[in-house]
Amino acid sequence: MFEAHLRRGLSAVAVAVMAVLASCATPEPEPAPPPPPPPPPAVSLNEGVAQAAAIYVTFMRDVGSIQAGFTSAESIQAAIRKGAAYEPNQLSRGMIAYGSILALQSPEFVQGVRTYAPDPAVRQEVIARIVADPAYAATLPGADAAAGLIIETIGRDSAAMLVIADAVEEDAYTIQGRGDPRRRWATTPVADRS
Repeated sequence: MFEAHLRRGLSAVAVAVMAVLASCATPEPEPAPPPPPPPPPAVSLNEGVAQAAAIYVTFMRDVGSIQAGFTSAESIQAAIRKGAAYEPNQLSRGMIAYGSILALQSPEFVQGVRTYAPDPAVRQEVIARIVADPAYAATLPGADAAAGLIIETIGRDSAAMLVIADAVEEDAYTIQGRGDPRRRWATTPVADRS
């Protein structure tokens, strides 16, 4: 009987020791939080976009230097050559490219587009939708702010061109006037019209 009590006592001690040891055990560490998503790709500009925009900017600079008050038929020809040196399709593509660069200057638009950037599949889907329908870009977050910036900037460019065109047109009418001394050379055929 003593042995039975001893066994029970030892069993109780063993259970108590196991309970003490179990309470001393360190709990399993909680799993580490998932890593943060990778940063979105850097904002980059396709070289073709930059080149197309450069054509528009160069045109605006070149044609922006035309001033009324032509002093000779040659100066008129030089002004015409400045404007004619650019193809309309190049200018159209250039203005669109320039607009896309202006959109990148809008923090609201860049931030809105970046919401699609972390997931490569979503990013590719947005790209595909823009390629299929460029008007889709106007539905992206922040597009209103970007559009405002584009309209303001290209509107200023257009207004500057209109001022130049009006001044040149007015000068053309003035040259035709009987009292304008430039009329003498303005009515003679231009040599080498190329």
